[in-house]
Amino acid sequence: MASEVVLITDHTVEVAAQAVPKGQSARGGGTGILEPAIGNNLVLADLPHNATISPGDLVMTAGFKDPADTAQSGSLYPAAIPIGRVGPFNQNDLINSGQVPVTPLASIRRFT
Repeated sequence: MASEVVLITDHTVEVAAQAVPKGQSARGGGTGILEPAIGNNLVLADLPHNATISPGDLVMTAGFKDPADTAQSGSLYPAAIPIGRVGPFNQNDLINSGQVPVTPLASIRRFT
């Protein structure tokens, strides 16, 4: 039996993630794909343009599984793993690009 560690910063892996508005415990403002960005940052992309997201919202894994495809194992990551917080952004940027910056809760570039 073998295991493989895959980091959320691996550009070959898509991580379904959701922004959870302050005061809510789960389902939230928008679900998209988490992507690595420059430095110690991430981007939550492919968001609906009308997503209700604010700076400071918690970003967590979404744990997507297609109910129509019972053979599919589902997401590589289970739901509700905290990843980071939505960083400062302009609402027009969300509308135009469908993405917001995410500041990780932990350093993702170095481990000690």
